[in-house]
Amino acid sequence: MKKILLRIFIAFALIAILSIGAGIQYVQSIFIPQKLKPLIIETAQKTAGVKIGLKNVFYQFPQQFSLRGVTLFEKDISNQKSMEIKELNIHFKLLPILFKKQIIIDRVGLENIQIYPGPGRTFTSKGDILIDGEFLYKIDNPKDISYDAIITLGNQDIKNMPFVKNISHLNGRIKLVPDKISIIELKGNSFGCPVEFTGYLENFKDPYMDLTESINLDLSKA
Repeated sequence: MKKILLRIFIAFALIAILSIGAGIQYVQSIFIPQKLKPLIIETAQKTAGVKIGLKNVFYQFPQQFSLRGVTLFEKDISNQKSMEIKELNIHFKLLPILFKKQIIIDRVGLENIQIYPGPGRTFTSKGDILIDGEFLYKIDNPKDISYDAIITLGNQDIKNMPFVKNISHLNGRIKLVPDKISIIELKGNSFGCPVEFTGYLENFKDPYMDLTESINLDLSKA
């Protein structure tokens, strides 16, 4: 009797494993490219008024998506790029999607960013950028979006940044809440000298920025 029960249990376990495998295969090969990818592009357009491009979307079971080759375009000029991200890793909570129709993202990782602040200008960032906190999106009410997060910069190597040009070994934390970005701590090196930033950016529709840059010059080497 015990052997029969054991065989039945093993059979059900194999069926469950195969079902999960088949489900993941369906998600990767059919659902993501045919349904999810267009949905992401459409949702970004409707909720934020932003046109985006995506090369690939990958699902990592059970709670992470990776978006590769992400391109954001200017609102007024649809063919002009405003930002490119090599890879965007999104960690989310699965249960709220299933039971509350809410998308809750608690971590985002970005790799290799290029920002185009104006014609002929490029801001390139290479290094780790992590966003920890909570981003809440209600499927039944797409305009109801809330977020509260900390952006952590790890050993960034930035080129062509406005005002300071190049910065290496940039580390720090930035607070992100609705309609405001404020620097908690941000330090790096520019032209061999320590540099520190303080300030904030608020009112995204009509932006106001208060940014202070402090450079510690070593005059003894002059």
